[in-house]
Amino acid sequence: MKKIFIIFFCIAIFSCQSQDKNKETIIKFINNIVLNSNYDSSDLEYYLDIDKETLEDKNKKDFFISLMDDNIIDIKQKIDKNELNYIILSNKEAIEKGITSNLIYNDYSKVYYVIVENKIITPIIIKNDKIVSFFYGLTKKENESRPMLLNN
Repeated sequence: MKKIFIIFFCIAIFSCQSQDKNKETIIKFINNIVLNSNYDSSDLEYYLDIDKETLEDKNKKDFFISLMDDNIIDIKQKIDKNELNYIILSNKEAIEKGITSNLIYNDYSKVYYVIVENKIITPIIIKNDKIVSFFYGLTKKENESRPMLLNN
């Protein structure tokens, strides 16, 4: 019984550390990219999981940067409108606070939300310490939304 408790305790600690690290990555992304009007597009590679094919193909890269810029501007405007007051919540924390999403995704332990005035302004999905999605897909239905994954 004591061994089971120790194993459970270690898993809980690892989970919290991972969640804190993911939130830290998101906060840095928001501060250094979203809220920074003069960010360099090459800085995106530090935060986002962008495949090499996209980075090496000028047309794909230009399209990708344009799409990212549009979504970054949208997030910035929503945060600015609320005088920079936002919070980052994991999917579990959002549910506990009664904030629900219609996001359809297969691993909600990787899903975080940027919240302004108790409303989700964008989902952010993290894998391997990199953001793989930070906005809803190009199509958004009233009862369900799918994330646009950066490497698909």
